[in-house]
Amino acid sequence: MIHVDNNKTQTQSLPTVPEASQEWARFTKVSDGVIKYPLFRIDPDEGQILYESKKKKGIKIIPIESIKELRFDADSSYYRTLFKLPPDTQSRWITIIYIREGAYKVTHLIAPSASVFKLWKESLTKLYAVRQGLMTGNFDHVLRDVIWEKQYWKTADHDGDQKLEFENVQNLCRRLSLHFSEAELRNLFNAADVHDRGYLNYVEYQELIKLLKKRPEVQTLYEHVSGGKLDFAAFKSFMLHSQESKLDDKGLEVLFTKYSGIDYSNGSTPPSTTTKDLDTRPPDAIMTPEAFATFLRSLDNAAILNQNKVVHHDMTRPMSEYFISSSHNTYLIGNQLVGVSTIEGYIRALLHSCRTVELDIYDGSDEPMVYHGKTLTSKVSVREVCHAIAKYAFASSPYPVVISAEMHCGIQQQDMIVQIMKDAFGDALISAPVEGRAKITSLPSPEDLRGKIMLKVYSSPTLLPTKNLNISSGLRVKKAPPKTAPVDDDSSSSSSSTASSASHVSHSSLLGEIKDLKSKLARKVRSKSRTKHKEMSFALASLLVYTVGVKCRGIGASEHYEPEHVFSISENSANKYLSTSMLDLVKHTQSHIIRIYPKGTRVDSSNYEPHLYWAAGAQVVAINWQTFDLGYMINYAMFQRNGRSGYVLKPLALRPGNESLLQKPTKHYLDLTVRLI
Repeated sequence: MIHVDNNKTQTQSLPTVPEASQEWARFTKVSDGVIKYPLFRIDPDEGQILYESKKKKGIKIIPIESIKELRFDADSSYYRTLFKLPPDTQSRWITIIYIREGAYKVTHLIAPSASVFKLWKESLTKLYAVRQGLMTGNFDHVLRDVIWEKQYWKTADHDGDQKLEFENVQNLCRRLSLHFSEAELRNLFNAADVHDRGYLNYVEYQELIKLLKKRPEVQTLYEHVSGGKLDFAAFKSFMLHSQESKLDDKGLEVLFTKYSGIDYSNGSTPPSTTTKDLDTRPPDAIMTPEAFATFLRSLDNAAILNQNKVVHHDMTRPMSEYFISSSHNTYLIGNQLVGVSTIEGYIRALLHSCRTVELDIYDGSDEPMVYHGKTLTSKVSVREVCHAIAKYAFASSPYPVVISAEMHCGIQQQDMIVQIMKDAFGDALISAPVEGRAKITSLPSPEDLRGKIMLKVYSSPTLLPTKNLNISSGLRVKKAPPKTAPVDDDSSSSSSSTASSASHVSHSSLLGEIKDLKSKLARKVRSKSRTKHKEMSFALASLLVYTVGVKCRGIGASEHYEPEHVFSISENSANKYLSTSMLDLVKHTQSHIIRIYPKGTRVDSSNYEPHLYWAAGAQVVAINWQTFDLGYMINYAMFQRNGRSGYVLKPLALRPGNESLLQKPTKHYLDLTVRLI
């Protein structure tokens, strides 16, 4: 059990971690088909997994707080199959996905026995929950302090003698970036060393931590706000005038009661307070300086209260009126040229509420495969990807997922893709017969499509190999050209003419005809390239309902698109529109979805800054989720909003009927007031 005994407080406890999991055990470690047998153990106090590394000639560490996901037994069947390991290993399989130096890492372990597997599953699950609680602020302030204090004590007491000398404290402060002069730190150390022994035990170390964390400015603020006694009237005044709180009197009383009358300096934790507790609060209750400091650091004093946990936007507007969390080349976990294609990218993105994922699909020897064409990236089957999407699509958000597919398959494997999707997604998959569809006048809302999965694939009037039909895209579909394109009439005529009269033309005329022939031949090659694998099966067309991919023909009054038409443009094209047709782009995105994707030269999977395109109303601004750069962080921050649902309602100026707002330039200022009291 991880606990801290303090003679001034009650014992603080955390979930029990079996001691046996803290002992070294030899696991099978699988990576890219390479099998090793290193020793592993769990350190619950420091919150990490340790294992042998012959390459490093020492111990490597996986911090539990860096873990993004844990998978056990059947949840890791994809990898067991991928590495062609026997079925009996499945029941002892552990997959750990974590971040190291800004990159995703995956470690696969096979426990030596069922009992060890059960032990590790229990321990890792509990510790992972604790660390996630710490990182997301779900634990109260005091409990967080207990965990961190224990962790850093063990780090500083590296020889395990339960004593911290002054040099140990100096090293700890450097690690925590606490910049005290040697004289200042020596004074604090001596104040904590009440027995004048030249070292600190754990209780004295806790006292030192309190001295290190002491904030004189908070005490000064407390005196200014309260006049020495922070009762409810003073607290209410502070919340309304300084914090600009929107809570009513009842809400403020609940908040005050939660923190008042409790001496937080002795380790007590804030109670879970409701309105029924107001009657039990003494009329003369006050909030102590320690409680006030705890309140200032708590989620109750967060700049945006509860908005990161609750869906609070109107979700009944057409989908075109939302920014949608989106990914580019979702299947990659490396760069665009030699990265690894895997289901991992889909799981990662969907667990973070990404609502648009991408597949580049090619004919496989047996079934369709996903990978980045004309590169050295590895391949993953469409079947595996779809089963991963089915499992994780709505794990973090109930709102619709769009699969943006770049289709390079022939008719046979297109039909196979449709069957795979129907098997994987069932009733969640949006579809409609190609014939007899009603005309779509506006897009449905995210609320209308809760729990639904939609497919977007490029479509054009010449893709369906059949007679004219009305389809949801509003296009007249005609018979597709043969797979082997016929020789162009003009080209044929020109070619024969050149052959029959070559001896009667001048040298310059001959060069001109040769040049013309080359030009026609080039156009023919381009035409064949465009028509190759372009036919679309009826089954695939039936899945294109609200998201029909079309070519961008430009924007403006002269161009018409149906509500369900979606076109994709690169950041380069988008930048041109931003500089030349910004208002046209905004108007188009009021009723139509567009997708922006990174330019092809970003082979390192770097990201643009997505807010540039959101400002023009673009909904699907796709980023590389495997790269933790500024673009990723901006995207992450945007979609922390609205309950992390993956949908954020656009501001009024970018929605229909509010065009006048765009004609009124506004200036925004960020005013910061620093009070030195």
